[in-house]
Amino acid sequence: MLILAAICLLIALLAPLLSSRPIEPDESGPSQTPGPEDAPRTLAQELRRAGHSPALVFDPGLFQDLDYFDVPRLGRLFDDRERLADRIALTRPDLVAFSVMTPSLSWSIDLARRVKARTPAPVLFGGAHPTVLPSQVLSIGPVD
Repeated sequence: MLILAAICLLIALLAPLLSSRPIEPDESGPSQTPGPEDAPRTLAQELRRAGHSPALVFDPGLFQDLDYFDVPRLGRLFDDRERLADRIALTRPDLVAFSVMTPSLSWSIDLARRVKARTPAPVLFGGAHPTVLPSQVLSIGPVD
């Protein structure tokens, strides 16, 4: 039990450093074997080349990963969506885009609603889930 408490304390101390922090696009380009995780970074690189100023944000979703490590009580404790939505709105975006996998769909919908309440920017969903089920995604409220 003491080890679990120590791990939770460590995560609590590190969470503000990890979550909601803007990530600058890596200028070195995608990895040798691109995967779905490379798409947002690659898109940001292309937008930067075209003269735009993209900002990538990351929410580690601590203890909210339904596939690997879901602990609802701790997930609620470390839920950072309000602060993440505030940070996105502070950038005054022209567009907010999400890379959505099926396990992250409900999280993405929730965050998109929070962002839409703070900014008039259109919200787009891309990624595996919207590619396979575009009609379902388009019928969801916060997605433009």
